[in-house]
Amino acid sequence: MNNLNPTKDSKRAKRVKATRRPQADCETERWLRSVEHDLITRRAREIFFERGSKPGQDLDNWLKAEAEVKSTLAEAEEALKAHFIANNSELNGNN
Repeated sequence: MNNLNPTKDSKRAKRVKATRRPQADCETERWLRSVEHDLITRRAREIFFERGSKPGQDLDNWLKAEAEVKSTLAEAEEALKAHFIANNSELNGNN
């Protein structure tokens, strides 16, 4: 005979499932952070060369690059959202 309470176990499973994020989402977020970091690194290097390769401005270069990349990504995200909303309203017959 099984001593497990199915009702209690199913409630616990639902609670655990609700608090955990799907593995794919975590992996996607990690990948996106990695891409963002790579973009910032590349832009900071470009800024370094644009400023004549002067040492001692690493933090300034990084912060400038970070602001530029994050701004560009935010603009791209807004454009994608607007495009998605426009396409969905057309598909649903809402003009």
